[in-house]
Amino acid sequence: MILPVFSYLLLGILEISVMFAMQVIVENAVFSAARQIRTGQAQSSDDADTTFSTALCNDLYNIIDCDDILYDVQTFSTFAAVDLTVEYDDDNEIITESFNAGSSESIVAVRVMYQWNFFTPLIGDFFEDTDSTNRRLLMATGVFRNEPYE
Repeated sequence: MILPVFSYLLLGILEISVMFAMQVIVENAVFSAARQIRTGQAQSSDDADTTFSTALCNDLYNIIDCDDILYDVQTFSTFAAVDLTVEYDDDNEIITESFNAGSSESIVAVRVMYQWNFFTPLIGDFFEDTDSTNRRLLMATGVFRNEPYE
């Protein structure tokens, strides 16, 4: 009688642990890939978007499929103007803005998002930010001023 409940709890704990490990991987990838923008390496390449996305995918170590990653790179006039609100369309899909890495000394916000799909039934109900499809948004953000690289 206790075995099904114990198994469910054990599976839930394991899945939540893996989810948090994925969050750490995404955060590390944002930190490393954003450095391409901050130092001006992405902007000095032929295609800054491709340079950034390649660096991002390389830092995900093939654990997370790059096709499932959404990213948003925006520039702002001041740090106070930074708005990182996640917007959804009518189908409950995330709306991403454009890729704008800015120039030397621009204020840049990099957001990388990944939808974690829970395998264990009803585990998503324990998190307040999951949607009705039993998914949780994992998001890592970096806000910085580009270096004077010119």
